[in-house]
Amino acid sequence: MPFDLQWDDEHHTTLRIDIRDPATWEQYHDVITQVVEQIQRVSYRVDIIIHDDGKIPSGGDAVSHLKASISQLASCPNLGLVVTVHQNPFARAILDLALRLLRKQGGHFGGFADSLDTARQIVAKNRALSENLESS
Repeated sequence: MPFDLQWDDEHHTTLRIDIRDPATWEQYHDVITQVVEQIQRVSYRVDIIIHDDGKIPSGGDAVSHLKASISQLASCPNLGLVVTVHQNPFARAILDLALRLLRKQGGHFGGFADSLDTARQIVAKNRALSENLESS
């Protein structure tokens, strides 16, 4: 299985998608559906870290596939940040274009990170900022 979906923290506030092998777009859409189902099971904010080593599914129109998944994710009112760990510059360019749409649909694109630890730091800083704003 090219995707490994798991909670990244013991409190189940961050979902992590590890992409390990080349995948098909059908497999990609299946994992996004699983992510949406996980987010919808809870009422609190859920962030997503996509840990990808450059294996974007081949074939088809990548932007159309990404736009469809972003629409699915944006339908979750408790969606927090989406941070992508990605090293491939071409893949980053495609993802950046698609994830800008997430911002327009009310989602929160947390940007790109060079490592899983950096992605976790981005999420933690944003959570702390959000908690400070809510308590003010």
